[in-house]
Amino acid sequence: MSTFVDFTNQIKQLNDHKQYQKAIALFETHIQYQLPTNPAINQALKACIELADLKRGSDIHQSLSPQSKKNPFIQTNLIRLYMKCGDLSKAQEILRESRNMTPAMYNALLNGLANNNRGEQALDLFRQMTVPPDEYTYSILFKICTQLGDQDSIQFGKNLLEKIPVRYQTDTILLNSALHMLMQNGEISMGEKLFSRMNKYITTYGVMMSGYIKNNRPQEAIDLFFKMDKPDEVNLIVFFSACAQLGNEKALNLGKQVFSRLSTEFHENNVNEKVLHGVLNMFIKCSDIENAEKLFARLNGNVITYGSMMTIYNSRNEPDKTLALFEQMKRKKIEVNDIIWVLVINALSELSDLSVCESVISEMAETFLINIQIQNALIDMWIDTLSRSNLVDEAQELISEFEQSHSPCYSMYMAILSAARNQRNPSLAQKIFDHIQAHFHDQQYYVTPAAVLLANTYALSGHWSTASDIRMKINQSGMKKMAGLSWTVIDGKIVKFRAHDRSHRRSEEIYAELERLTNELIKHGYKCDTSWITRPMTNDETGESVLSGHSERLAIAFNLIQRPIPARIQIMKNLRVCGDCHTFIKWIARIRQCLIIVRDANRTHHFYPNGQCSCRDYF
Repeated sequence: MSTFVDFTNQIKQLNDHKQYQKAIALFETHIQYQLPTNPAINQALKACIELADLKRGSDIHQSLSPQSKKNPFIQTNLIRLYMKCGDLSKAQEILRESRNMTPAMYNALLNGLANNNRGEQALDLFRQMTVPPDEYTYSILFKICTQLGDQDSIQFGKNLLEKIPVRYQTDTILLNSALHMLMQNGEISMGEKLFSRMNKYITTYGVMMSGYIKNNRPQEAIDLFFKMDKPDEVNLIVFFSACAQLGNEKALNLGKQVFSRLSTEFHENNVNEKVLHGVLNMFIKCSDIENAEKLFARLNGNVITYGSMMTIYNSRNEPDKTLALFEQMKRKKIEVNDIIWVLVINALSELSDLSVCESVISEMAETFLINIQIQNALIDMWIDTLSRSNLVDEAQELISEFEQSHSPCYSMYMAILSAARNQRNPSLAQKIFDHIQAHFHDQQYYVTPAAVLLANTYALSGHWSTASDIRMKINQSGMKKMAGLSWTVIDGKIVKFRAHDRSHRRSEEIYAELERLTNELIKHGYKCDTSWITRPMTNDETGESVLSGHSERLAIAFNLIQRPIPARIQIMKNLRVCGDCHTFIKWIARIRQCLIIVRDANRTHHFYPNGQCSCRDYF
C-alpha cells in the first residue's frame, strides 16, 4: 500500500511544481506494472487538464476500470478535462450517465460553459440541477451573469443573491463574485450595500476598486485604497489605474507618494514588474512625461510598454522619439505587432519626411501589409505627408488610385482639407469639400465638420460673405456645429467653460484676470491675429474681444486666479484650438514659466516654459 501512496504523492508533487509533463510520464510508466489507485488517476487527470492534453486524458479515461469510472471525483475531473478541451458532448455524457451526481460535477460543467462563452446554456443547466448547489455553484453563476451583462441576467443574479442559504452568506469567494457582478454592471448602490456588510479582505477591496474604475469613479477607488492596511500587488495595480483615469495633478501626487513608499520599502528592483507598468501608465495618463521616461528606461520593456510610450509621444507630436523607440525594439528583438506599426505610421505622418517614410515602410513584412487597418493607416499617412509637404496634387492622385479598389475614405479628404485651411487656399478647400459632400452626403456627422472647416478657410482668406453663406446653409440644413467647450480640474472638481461664458460664480474675477494677462502679454510682444476669427463681428465687438472669450482662455485664467504661480495647468477642449489661442498660450507658458497642457480634439499640446509647443506649430 505504501508504494501506491508514494507513487501518488510523487505525481502530486510534480503537479504542485507545475511539472505536468513529468507527472503524466510518471503515471504512464507506473501503470505498466501496477493498476493505479483512484487518487493517482485524479492526479494524472489534473495534469492533463492543465496541459489541455485531450489525447492522453482520453487514453486514461478509456483505460479506467468500471469501478473507477463510477468514482465521483474522477468523473468531475473528466468533465473538467473535456470542457477544457472543448468536447461539450462528452462532458455532458459523463454527467448524464453518473449515478452519483454531486455539486462538483455540475460546477465543472457550469464553469466550462462559462469559460467557453456559453452563459445562457449554463443558466439552463443550473435550472435543471438535481442536487442542491454549493457555494462554488453560486460563485460560478455570478461570474456567468457578469459575462452576459444583460438586464435579465443581472436581475437573475440579484435574485440569486437574495436566496443564498445562510450557511454561505459569509463565504468570501461567493460574495466577491456577487460584488464583482454588481459593480461591473453599474449596480453601484447595491454593490456598496453588499460591501458594507462583508468581511473586508484584500481581494474584496480590489473587486470594489475595480468596480469604481469601471463606472468612471476613480476618486472613490483612490479613497478606498487608503482605507486598506496592507494592499497587495493587484490592489496597487488597480490604485495606479485609478490615478491614471483621474489624470489630474492631485491623483499624480498621490500616486507618486505610494510609489515612493514602495521604492523605499521593497527597493525598486524588487517591485513587481506589473506594478511598475501600472505606475508607468499613470505617469503617461497624467502627462508626467519626465518621470515616465525615467521609469521606462529601467523597465524590461515589452510590446505594451513600448506602445504606451509611442502613443504619448505621438500625442505630443514627437515623432522622432516614437521612431527612436521603434529602432530600439528592433535592436532588442522585441516582436513588432500591428498596433506598433500603426503607431509608427502615425509618427511618420507627423514627421512629414518622404524619404524617412519610404525607408521605414520598406522594412514592413508582407504579413502586415495585408492587414486592412495598416493598409488604411499607410494611405492616410502618405496623403497627410504629401499634404503637409504642399504636394497636394500627388495626394489627390493617391486618393484616386486608392478609390479604384476601395470605398472613399473620409480621413484622407480631411487631411487635404486641413492642409487647404492651413495654406488659406479656399479653391482647393472647396474642391475637396465637394468630393466629401458627393461621397458622404447621407452622413451628416462627416459633412458638418468638413463644412465648418470650409467656412473657416474662406474666413481666414478674407472671404467673409462666402463663409457666412456656408454657415447659413449649415443652420438651414439642420446640421449643427458642435459648441466649443473647455474644462479643467481644480481640487478634484471638473470646471467647464464655453466661449464667452459668464455663468461661473467667479466670472468677474476670471475676466479681470484674463484682461490683466492679455495686457501683460501685449507688453512682451503678443499681437492678436484676427484672421482666426471665422465669423462676422458685430459693431460693438473687436478682434481682441472675440478671441479673448475663447473657452480655453477662460479655463486658463480660472487656473491662474486659483494659483497665480502654477507649475502646471491642464485643460481639455472638445474642438481644435485656434491659431491665435495657440500663440496666446505659448506666451503664457513663457511669461509665467509653467507647463500648460491642452488636449484638444486633434492632439495633446504641451506648451513649455521656453515658449515652444510640442506640435511644432502644425495643428
